[in-house]
Amino acid sequence: MKPVRVLVLSLAMSGLFSCIQISTPFQSSKALPTVSSDTVVVGITHVTLNDNRKGRKAFWRQTINVVNSLDSQMGYLGHRVRRDLGGNEGWTMTVWENDDAIEKFITSASHTQAIRMGIPGVKEARFVRVSISKDSLPMSWDEAEKAMNEKGRTRTY
Repeated sequence: MKPVRVLVLSLAMSGLFSCIQISTPFQSSKALPTVSSDTVVVGITHVTLNDNRKGRKAFWRQTINVVNSLDSQMGYLGHRVRRDLGGNEGWTMTVWENDDAIEKFITSASHTQAIRMGIPGVKEARFVRVSISKDSLPMSWDEAEKAMNEKGRTRTY
């Protein structure tokens, strides 16, 4: 195959991988069925990564660390994670009993360490927090994107 065709094919495949997304199923905590409130708080983050290869690897490693720490967080009710196959974008969705619980998580040691160690790979991060009916769980990614577009905050690094 000619070098130009190989290059075009490689670029096309790269673009295709960045359009395909994979997601974990919603994973609920054991506490979810026992929550007395009808309303829960959902925290959604959408991150676009930069070209810093080491930083990107650190970001995904820290994401895994945070997910593994969720069960130990007070007020945690569930989560799901999504990323594109190219690894350029990632989404997290966590569900909490109330605003106090998510605030404590955001300032927890595991989360603050993850931000500090993963930030070298981040180009832009968008955040939104919404309250929804517990009966509406799990929230879909389409609903999460809509909430992000309507109410999200953006931070560029």
